[in-house]
Amino acid sequence: MATEFGNVSYGILNVSGGQVRDRVPSVSVYQPSSRLGRRPMRDAIYTLVDLEGEPRPDLVREILETLEEEYSQHTSRSVTSVLIGSIKAANERLYQENLETVLTDRVVASICCVVVRSQDVYVGWAGRAPVHVLHEGTLQRVPAEPEPADDVNLLGLNDSIEVRLFHSPLVPGDVVLLCSASLEQMTTPGQLQEALSLAAVSAIRARLIALAGDENLTAVTIRAKEAPISTAAAQPARRRPDLVAALQGLWPRRRRARPAPRTAPEPPPVVDRPPTAAERPAPMPRARVGVPERQRPMAPSRRVPWLWVLLPLVVVILAVVVLGGFALSQWQENQAREAHFASLLVQAEQLRTQAQGEADRSARAGTLRQAQALVDEALTMKPGHEEATNLRQAIEKDLDRASLVTPFYGPMPLTNFEAEGSQATQLWVQGNRVYVLDTGRGILYRYFLNENRDGLVSQPQDDSVLLRAGQTVGDRVVESLQFILWMPAGGDRKEGILALDLNAHLFGEAGTDASAAYDVGDNQQWGRVVAGGGYAGNLYLLDAGKSQIHKYLPTATGYPGPAIDYLQTTVDLSTGVDMAIDGHVYVLLAGGEVVKFLRGEKQPFPMTGLDVPLKNPRSIFCTEAVESVYVVDAGEQRIVQFSKDGVFQRQFRYGGREEPGLFKDLRDVSVVEGPELARVYVLAHNRLVVFPLSPLEEPLTLPTSE
Repeated sequence: MATEFGNVSYGILNVSGGQVRDRVPSVSVYQPSSRLGRRPMRDAIYTLVDLEGEPRPDLVREILETLEEEYSQHTSRSVTSVLIGSIKAANERLYQENLETVLTDRVVASICCVVVRSQDVYVGWAGRAPVHVLHEGTLQRVPAEPEPADDVNLLGLNDSIEVRLFHSPLVPGDVVLLCSASLEQMTTPGQLQEALSLAAVSAIRARLIALAGDENLTAVTIRAKEAPISTAAAQPARRRPDLVAALQGLWPRRRRARPAPRTAPEPPPVVDRPPTAAERPAPMPRARVGVPERQRPMAPSRRVPWLWVLLPLVVVILAVVVLGGFALSQWQENQAREAHFASLLVQAEQLRTQAQGEADRSARAGTLRQAQALVDEALTMKPGHEEATNLRQAIEKDLDRASLVTPFYGPMPLTNFEAEGSQATQLWVQGNRVYVLDTGRGILYRYFLNENRDGLVSQPQDDSVLLRAGQTVGDRVVESLQFILWMPAGGDRKEGILALDLNAHLFGEAGTDASAAYDVGDNQQWGRVVAGGGYAGNLYLLDAGKSQIHKYLPTATGYPGPAIDYLQTTVDLSTGVDMAIDGHVYVLLAGGEVVKFLRGEKQPFPMTGLDVPLKNPRSIFCTEAVESVYVVDAGEQRIVQFSKDGVFQRQFRYGGREEPGLFKDLRDVSVVEGPELARVYVLAHNRLVVFPLSPLEEPLTLPTSE
């Protein structure tokens, strides 16, 4: 059945097991009235509560009554503010009910509310229950798509909830449908649009019943009525006499005294004899020509309208009421803000305590991140708050333990690259030699370490330059250097550093103070070569443009080719950024994946145990001399250590406070393992620093919180 209400008509429908009902405990249509009952205080609110689990009509009724009470008493004139406050009050009611209920009997619910004001419709919702709006023949789902966040934004799940909002114009013929989430499982968007396009609520109701069949469905249909044609619109407007009289009483008009009409003198009687002196008319006063006769004005009224007497008092009263209401509103907002802030800290502390009892490391880290997000939200409300800051630091320490973070402290500086245009991008440490490529200036530097491997041997600046753009080596000129690689000895090739320039020329060391140029064949067939590596004298080049790795065998003059396609299977390497070789070939992709190969065949590298995926990986390091694979993740400001089978072992972050931004621009890493002088050399933000490398404990154990 349809009910007329203002400029809309609505109908309520519940189908359960083929039975149709018009009265449903989970639906409410409510319009609060003023205390005198003469006019409504607010527009009507249409509400549907979709309770998950066993039916509890009494509880649903209490939730709706709580929402209606808040809706009628909310002080704001904003429809959206009232919707938010009302839905949050309903959530608080169900949340308190759940706190007093055993865990197995707790329930959650979705809620959607609609307010129609004149030619506008406002929607507020939380949870999974959708709202469908047919506006000018176009059907729109609110929200447009189901979102994963809706599954954790249910009534009764947390003491705080995010109320989502939607607004649309409302014209005659538009339809708003509140429904349980089950509707979308039994209809298609086309069927639903066809049903809502019908010309009456009763027809829409009948179509929804047919679509539901034997399934369960709860729905509220709201349809904007067509405006009736008024016959009085063509008639001229008439002034209401009672209103005019009342207004004239408030502002009395001053009337001008009108002059009395002149009475013409009666003509003398006609007689045959001359009139006597008594019969002669009295002489008229002689009028002055051109001067109008003066009239005596009426005395003006001395009555003062009562409205002007009361006006100052009314203004003062209104000012006091407005200021008092504003002060009260500010006080209420501050109280709500303080309560929300305290609630965030309490929830964060509860999650931290919960995490301490979780045995699974990944689950523990996930719970701690939830707690960290709550504290971060609290700190946006009160930056620098001591209690919140201390709690965040404690959670961060727990999270480091759960995420197997090894902090670096006290960096030992080796050198800086501060010249204009410098951009140090690549690093390699071999024995006591350190190579750094500055692609910004086109220079390859070579330094020498001291005996303790934590400082550089002093040398003139020019002696540290091994190659430079524009330098002539043999019969070739060095162009812009692209990348460097370390070539181990093998075949006709001695060990040493190699650098590839923009013209596909290969340059390297030739003794202590000299450089040499080497041939590289088939370079016209390359696509986009981005990195290289060496193993047993063989040269491997990562061609992201061709999704291939080119292999070259060494000769006395270099690598004249032909190039050999290393990959035996088709693998997408178009996003490759770096590679490393230890007998296996490891390719690092920009999306955070490491692809491992052996003899051209893909091998597993699952990266298991890593709780936060790589976000902006820049380089990978692995050789036969180390037992692990190291990846530089600039997005998370960390260095991640994996076993060579692809199992996460630990991660390194900078924990010092003297240089908090040291890892903000991580570029490359080179690692020396071993019982003595184990070091991690880090290139970051145009600085070269070194940290001591602590031994990796086997097996890894999950630390406990303090």
